[in-house]
Amino acid sequence: MNRHATRIFTGSVILTRRIRTGLATWIAGGRRTDLSGWRAALGPLVRTGIVLALGYAAVRIIRAAPVLLWLLTPAWLVAAYRHGAAPAAVQDEPEDADPAPAADPRTGFARWLLTLIGDRPGIHLYELYPAMRQLPGQEGRDDAALRAALRTLGVPIQRSLRVGTIQGRSGVRRADAEALLSPAESGTGERHGDAGQSEDSPSLSKPGERAESA
Repeated sequence: MNRHATRIFTGSVILTRRIRTGLATWIAGGRRTDLSGWRAALGPLVRTGIVLALGYAAVRIIRAAPVLLWLLTPAWLVAAYRHGAAPAAVQDEPEDADPAPAADPRTGFARWLLTLIGDRPGIHLYELYPAMRQLPGQEGRDDAALRAALRTLGVPIQRSLRVGTIQGRSGVRRADAEALLSPAESGTGERHGDAGQSEDSPSLSKPGERAESA
């Protein structure tokens, strides 16, 4: 049950981010490049007004007909559940008949992490941890174990990271995740640390790999 609830939470975060990004892109697209000053800003202002008007109308409609929530809520839950699935890049690979070198877990995790981050400058731990619990073998792990997994994989944790309008929370920068894709660059990111990290090495780490300080 917790796994499904976590998946819905993760999907809701992703959906909310995509809707917010889409609206921001659409509003910014109304700016006229052939004009300057306040005239150039008229387009975004008009589009902002349209969004606010539609939001106000939606609230009035729902208040007048609350039964609509019985349709909208299940639709949101279904969409969130679908978007909350762990990316295929981090799923277990089928065994091949021909032996092949084992894939570097850092690379696989970095690709999954970059997919989760999207076009943002990074991701806060409060959003990353629920998504990590969707990965095979990570269900039920507490925050300390997940911090240890990030440290063992060489993922630098920034003590204070700004993502969008939220700042002052610990997280992982997109640039640090991209550095993990190249073995030559892995582990070169600056470590700012994160209080309360566990010394236990979870299953995400490579056998015999030394845990690095975050």
